[in-house]
Amino acid sequence: MFAFGAVLGVSAYGISNADVLLFGVSASVIAAVGALLGGLIDDRVGSKPVIVGSLVSMLVAALTLMTLSGPIAFWACGLLLCLFIGPTQSSARTLMLRMSADGKEGVAFGLYTTTGRAVSFLAPSLISLFIDWFDDVRAGVGGLLVVLAIGLAAMVAVHAPHRVPAR
Repeated sequence: MFAFGAVLGVSAYGISNADVLLFGVSASVIAAVGALLGGLIDDRVGSKPVIVGSLVSMLVAALTLMTLSGPIAFWACGLLLCLFIGPTQSSARTLMLRMSADGKEGVAFGLYTTTGRAVSFLAPSLISLFIDWFDDVRAGVGGLLVVLAIGLAAMVAVHAPHRVPAR
């Protein structure tokens, strides 16, 4: 998402090449803040609701980004997307730990990492496919929407353990 965001910002939303660096730094800071806030919420309600809520929020932000134009829209929607990347990633790892059998955490995280690498081609491929189909860089967001929707559908199907509130 971060690499495509730079291309999208310059090519479709009028972000200057110099501002791409500022956006990248801002995106990383916002994602870290999102991970921190998401972690606090995760402690209270559990990982699955945080992941589902973040994915829904990312879908809404990406859909909004597709309908708007200009640098302000890119900054607002792009940073909103980044805000929800952090909680999605951190809560996914927390959920994986909670779902792992005792003593089998290494196996679970190994499978998690292998699966992530095995499907890492999906988002860039769909983004490129959408750009080619519609002959518009902005249409690449549609490929991202497909990946987010698949992730949301898969996450909804996950049977997560009930969250026991922290003491």
